[in-house]
Amino acid sequence: EAAGRACHKDPGPVSRGTQPRQVTQAFADSIHGTVLNKSGLIVAPTCTNCHRSHDIRGKQDPQSPVALVNVANTCGTCHQGVARQFHGGVHASMVKSGKEDAPACQTCHTSHNIGRSDEAGWQLAVINQCGTCHADRLATFRDPFHGQVTTLGSRSVAECADGHRPRD
Repeated sequence: EAAGRACHKDPGPVSRGTQPRQVTQAFADSIHGTVLNKSGLIVAPTCTNCHRSHDIRGKQDPQSPVALVNVANTCGTCHQGVARQFHGGVHASMVKSGKEDAPACQTCHTSHNIGRSDEAGWQLAVINQCGTCHADRLATFRDPFHGQVTTLGSRSVAECADGHRPRD
C-alpha cells in the first residue's frame, strides 16, 4: 500500500503525455465522462479501462491497449458491434498492414474528448475528419447542395456517413 501511495503522488507518468488537467477536463466533457459523472452510469469506462492500472504504456508501444493496432479491440470491449464492423472493413486492413496513419476509433472520436456520434455537432465536424484522408471526395461533397447546407450547420441533409459505412 505504501508503494501505491508513492506512485500516485508522482506526477511524472501523466505529465509525460498530455497535461493532466487537459486530459481530465477532456474526459469529463466526453460522452464517457458525462455518463459517469452526471448520469451515474458506473459501468462507463474510466482511465484504467483504456490505459490499465499499473502497466501503463504509451500509444507508440505495440503492447499498449491504445496502440493503433490494439485500440479497436480496447474500444470493442464495450462497443462490440462497432468493433465487428471495423474489423471487417478497409480501415482495419490498413491498420493490420502497418500503415501508421491508418484511421481507427480515436481518429474520428478522439482519444479523450469522445463525442456522441448521434449528435449533429459531431456529425458535422467529422466530415472534415473524413476529408483529411479523402480530400478529393470532400471537395466534390462540399460543392453541391448537401455539402453547402452542412457547411452552414444543417444536419437535415445527407453527409458522408449516410452514404458510406464509416467503420469500413
